[in-house]
Amino acid sequence: MLKAERHYERARIDEEPTWLAFYTEAELAADLGRCLRDVGDPDQGASLIKQALDTYEPWRVRSRCFVQADLALAHLASRDLEQAASVGRDAVRMARQVSSNRVLDRLHMLQRRVRPLSSTSSDARELDDRITDVTRTHRDEDTAT
Repeated sequence: MLKAERHYERARIDEEPTWLAFYTEAELAADLGRCLRDVGDPDQGASLIKQALDTYEPWRVRSRCFVQADLALAHLASRDLEQAASVGRDAVRMARQVSSNRVLDRLHMLQRRVRPLSSTSSDARELDDRITDVTRTHRDEDTAT
């Protein structure tokens, strides 16, 4: 992770390929946060993911949705179901604004982790239902076109 941060700090925009122009400090923070979450440090991961979310421009709806789902997953890993459900609901609301299979994949990943908790938690059950609804809506829209 330190190597990635150092490389990012040394990068020169005019020397990077044009296809990498989307990669911002927020993207780096989100990537590092996911790494920390996945190696067992969900609190530090959530902090970096939240930092990324706070710095994304409002027009980056798809990226914000990814990061919200990732933040919800970090809260789940920290056993903070209430916060995970709150951030997850935000991700679902944002997902309604975009048509993206990658967003749906990220929501499915969140749903796989939330669903086992839905029998004992109304927050988890509500989030599971919302994810099912938004994915069904996107699937129905894809079928109609």
